[in-house]
Amino acid sequence: MSETFITIGEKENYATELCQGEIICQWDDDDVALPNHLKNVAKYMTEEVNILHWETGVLCHVTGIENVGWIGNSGIVFRKSAWKAIGGHPLENAGYDMTFIETLHKHGGRLFAKPPREEASWFYMWGGRGYHMSGQGHDKPGKLNAIQRHSAHIETERVMGRIPTGNVHLIPYWEKDYIKMLKDFCNENNT
Repeated sequence: MSETFITIGEKENYATELCQGEIICQWDDDDVALPNHLKNVAKYMTEEVNILHWETGVLCHVTGIENVGWIGNSGIVFRKSAWKAIGGHPLENAGYDMTFIETLHKHGGRLFAKPPREEASWFYMWGGRGYHMSGQGHDKPGKLNAIQRHSAHIETERVMGRIPTGNVHLIPYWEKDYIKMLKDFCNENNT
């Protein structure tokens, strides 16, 4: 894209509009989905569900899994028809997800999926991994907005030589064996 969106809501609306299917899996770039994630979506996203939350998800810090349980708005799944019915994502930055979720909830069809802990499929990555916009607070008058603050942070990292520039060859891989981490956590915390 030649320009940056002014709000996260605008970016989410642009991306959702491009989606051709009815079921939208919000997939933040810093989180991890295990191979069984789309099977879990298919299992819990029934006809009457408009928005799906993960009551059984994995909260993971850089040091490892902190908890398997409620993970807030991370990894939500929603129907494109419900998104259209409520007018899309709000044109907000930090906190836009809460406004979106609350509006979808009023529309109806909310489900908190609770697969068994060993079948959890979504890792909400938090803490110690870099700049996390969720921890930056809401936009306030007289302060750069969340996207501007994030862009300034990235530019500082680039100038300091911590972010490569030019042609960058990407080789995607997992830093850790997340499947084994979940299995080990469940075995160690079998309460």
